[in-house]
Formats: sequence, structure tokens, C-alpha cells
Amino acid sequence: MSSRRPSKLRFVFIVALAYAAGDAHAVDGALDPTFGTGGVARVGLAGTALQAVAARPDGRIVACGTWDGESTGSKIVVFQLLADGTPDREFGADGMRLIIATSEPALCTGIALQPDGRVIVSGRSMETMSPPSWSAVRIVARLTPNGAFDPTFAGGTGIHTSHSGYANALALQRDGKILVAGYGATFITSLAADFQVMRLLPDGSMDTTFGYSGVAIAGLAVFFDRNIATAIAVDQEGRAVIAGTSTITGANHGRMAAVRFQPDGRLDTTFGTGGEMLGPPDSEGLSIAVQRNGALALSGSVRDFSDTIAMAMRVLDDGSIDTGFGDIGVTRLRWTEGTRQWSTVGAAVTIQQDDRIVVAGSAHLLERFGLLGRLDGSGRLDPTFGVSGMETIDADHIVDPPSSFTAVALSSGRIVAAGSAADGNGNYVGAIARFESDLIFADGF
Repeated sequence: MSSRRPSKLRFVFIVALAYAAGDAHAVDGALDPTFGTGGVARVGLAGTALQAVAARPDGRIVACGTWDGESTGSKIVVFQLLADGTPDREFGADGMRLIIATSEPALCTGIALQPDGRVIVSGRSMETMSPPSWSAVRIVARLTPNGAFDPTFAGGTGIHTSHSGYANALALQRDGKILVAGYGATFITSLAADFQVMRLLPDGSMDTTFGYSGVAIAGLAVFFDRNIATAIAVDQEGRAVIAGTSTITGANHGRMAAVRFQPDGRLDTTFGTGGEMLGPPDSEGLSIAVQRNGALALSGSVRDFSDTIAMAMRVLDDGSIDTGFGDIGVTRLRWTEGTRQWSTVGAAVTIQQDDRIVVAGSAHLLERFGLLGRLDGSGRLDPTFGVSGMETIDADHIVDPPSSFTAVALSSGRIVAAGSAADGNGNYVGAIARFESDLIFADGF
């Protein structure tokens, strides 16, 4: 674990404190030494990076990523680890399952677990052509609990493919229907794109009662003609809430944006202004989560001149920005080392049971490190977590090992973050880290 500088001594000191205090009062933000090697588990071959992670009730962790190690192009890979961070060898070969859905290179964009233990994975083909050609393929695969392709899904193949646009995020409804958020062409101009959500029935077929023959379109491209959805969540009313970035063609940077769809796929025009919430100028939205009171927590980044700073926002149920959160609705997470300030990105967000908000991402200066931040109910950095509310990870507990986080989840109250880290040869492999948390307070008591 690192603070203002990666330090093996500091990591040992934190672990000692955690053991002295007992499991129920572990130091929040310290790596869990019972997981992987010193709190970090590496998965996959060189060229692997993880984009999504989920935790089973028994502590096993499932992650989806992209392996870029073949001449034929990148492939989607799914891993399952036991609760101690070792590969679950009952799930595919060495705890890994390779998904090949198209002849084009593909990447993972989301993962979700069904109550019966089956795994849903979303992905898309690489962008091989520019719009209006739109050669993208949406990919949704379902695996059985032991990692085999589900023969009851998508006509027996286990993999649904659709040539309707880009898939960037995945969510499950309570009734088992599958939501995939992304974007697609609008043909208003040759570069126009709009927020889209595709819905599948539990058997993997298109739900033609949703939106336009299974795809809901926001219809906002007349205002911002590049609307790219990167995250999705389902609120307590069963509505799909989408987050991403809206940009006017020709502009250098866009604005974080969110829209909400009714259960039948109609845009909810009571949300925000005309159906869309817009964040600060020069910002982007990368992740979204729903709090218990229905408020939305969003994470991403905002530009500050030539720099990038991780940010979190809270949006109320009506789509208005909660100005009582952070600094007039926005909290910036900036990692500082002495007098040097690092560029940061907030790539993923999750909500603890006590409604504290956890943001995972990366910090960049001469090197790149995985970054975690935790906010209290008012949007302020939580001083009981890490160093003044933030922490960076040193995956090997040595000086300057590059790493980053792109996904975050909770496992029995503990924070699990996934991304990539450098190996001893300078190659990137998938990395999953588990962090200590005060389980008494994490459970809301």
C-alpha cells in the first residue's frame, strides 16, 4: 500500500495495525493480506486488462477483461477466483473462460451475476470503421456457474450478437431481463451518435416491447450530436439510468450527462432538463450507482486547463444536481505527493451499505497507480479511509509499479477493485485487489 509514495514499510505498519485492532475494526483502505499476494491477485496472460468485476455471496470474485495477446486480435476473457484470491479451477481452465463471438477483435464492457449463479458478460467488437459505417457488434454471453456457455441462452449458443451499435455497460433487472447501454448512429450527421439501451429477455432474445424493437434511443442528438453512454444502473422503480458524455461536434471536450428511461423504453422527460442531466463543462461520465434514497452517484473526470481530475457528483431523483453534495454538487479527488499534483480519473463507483460512496480509478504523473477514494454522506472525503479519504495502490509493494483500476465492487463489505498491473517484465496483466473495511460500520450498524 502506498501513500504519498509507495512504501513497503508503511504497508507492513498498516497490516500490523489491522491485526491488532481485530477483523471487525480493520484499517479502512489497507490491502487485505488474506487475499492473493499481499492483497492483490494477478490473473491472465501478458496483455490482459480487466474492465468489470462482481462478487458472489460466498466471497468468490468474477471479473471480465480483454486479452490482447493473439495476432488475431483481442478476446474477451472471464475469470473466477476463490475467496482467497486463487483461481477457481472448477470455472474453465485455470479459472478462465475465453469468449469468441465475432471474427473481429472484441473487448469486455460489463459483468453481472444472476441470483442462480449464472454469469452475464457484455462486450463489443473493436471500432474497425468510422461512422456512418458503424461496424460495431453488441455481444452478450451467459455462462453457467462453472463457466460453460449456457445452452438455454441465445438459441443454445450462449452468446447473443447484435449489429445495432456499441455496447459499453451492463445491468440486470429484477425480472431477469438484461440491459446493455451504449450508443449508435443517428444519421443526423455522419458523426452523430445517441445514447442507446438494448434489452434482452432472460433467454437472450431481443425484447421487442422495449423501445424500438428492443433498443431505446434517447433522441437527444439534436442538442449534443455525440452522446456516448458508458454506464448503466437500474433504480428502485425499475427505470434504466444511463451515464456518459455529451459533446457537440467540433468541441474539444464534452459534458458529463445522464438520462433515464421508463420501463418500456420511453425517455423520462421529467428527469433533468428535457430528459437529460448535464454536469460541469469539460467533464466526462464513466460510472453510475444508485443510493438507497434513490439519488444517483456518478463518477468520471473534469478538465482543469491541461489537467484531468477525478470527480464525483450526486444527482437527485428528479435529475437535478444535489448542490449540498461536495462543492456545489461536485467533489474532486486529487492525489497530491508533496508539492506535486497528479492527474486523476474516477473510472468506477459503488455504494456501501451505509451509503458512503467509493470511487476507483487511477492517478497519473510519471507513473500510473490505482486510486481509491471514499466520500461520506455530504460528499466530503472520508478521513477514516486511507490518507485523508484517498489511497493509491502499489501492487508489488515496491517502488513505482504501474497499475490502474477500472472497476469496483463490494464483497461482504470489503472493497474489491479490478484493473491491470505491471508484471516483472513490464507487461500488463489483470489485477484484482481487496481492501480491508470496518465491517461493523460497513453493514450500517
